[in-house]
Amino acid sequence: MAKQSNQKLKLLYLLRIFLEQTDETSGMTIAQLSAELLKYNISAARKSLYDDIEALRLFGIDVRVKRDRCVRYYIAKRELSFLELKYVIDALENFDALAFDSANELAEKLIKIFGVKGRLYSEKREAALHGIPQSLSDEVGKNIELLMRSIELRVKISCREFEWNPLKQRIVKNDGEARVLTPIRLFYEDRYLLLADDGNAVATYDVDKLLDVKLLEFPATKEIDYRERFIRWQQTQDLEMLRLECDASFAGEVFSRFGLGVTVLSVKDDRFEISVKAKINDSLFSWLFVNAKCVRIISPERVRDIYQEKLQLALDNSAQ
Repeated sequence: MAKQSNQKLKLLYLLRIFLEQTDETSGMTIAQLSAELLKYNISAARKSLYDDIEALRLFGIDVRVKRDRCVRYYIAKRELSFLELKYVIDALENFDALAFDSANELAEKLIKIFGVKGRLYSEKREAALHGIPQSLSDEVGKNIELLMRSIELRVKISCREFEWNPLKQRIVKNDGEARVLTPIRLFYEDRYLLLADDGNAVATYDVDKLLDVKLLEFPATKEIDYRERFIRWQQTQDLEMLRLECDASFAGEVFSRFGLGVTVLSVKDDRFEISVKAKINDSLFSWLFVNAKCVRIISPERVRDIYQEKLQLALDNSAQ
């Protein structure tokens, strides 16, 4: 009976398979579609699948055919493109009002509706990040798509790096020679960064300062564990356990930035103290400066010294 009931939902399950597992680069043959439907206890003869695909087209679903060694079917046009979906997922990762489980669940739902399952990741970072750009240039967007593709296929890339001069001219680094990199992870931290292995060391690269990004046929470094390498790299970053004293009226802003995972050490009158592990960077110091009336660093002393040096440098520069 269950099998017969599922058979009535055949078109819906077929659409789900198309949405979750196909795009312009990943099509499925009739045999593969039939095998996937069997996982839902739905049998599908070849002729009936052709009719079902035509029914989806008549309904307005953009099912297309790609012919190479096999005939493959895929959904081309979506409400969100792959790149647009990535921007949404990255913004979601940085929405601190959502707990990790909630953000991850929502991201997975978006991926199932708009993208290919497994092509995007959702991993809420420990540090609170802000400032997702509203738009990126076509060139940067193209770089992001190529880098995501290289990570999926686990192949190397070639690219060149540049810097800007005061005349808004690009100055290509390394005498214009291309680098060959093994991309490990693409993530957002004030800007899009690529974590990659150049054969000697793992480093980060600004995606908006990459030129001529090309996929190579060479496979990525053998036996490379992408997730483990990314986690190892994160552990080398400048993270400190901060102790902060804050105004009670500032609690909402504190929890919005660092999340509810912070440890509240004490609450006294109109002040409270917290302990939180945070990345020591300009984003943190900017936040501390803007909210100087409401929050101050208690420890560690090393971070206090760095903050004071930056404040003094700002004063010296403004006095010149």
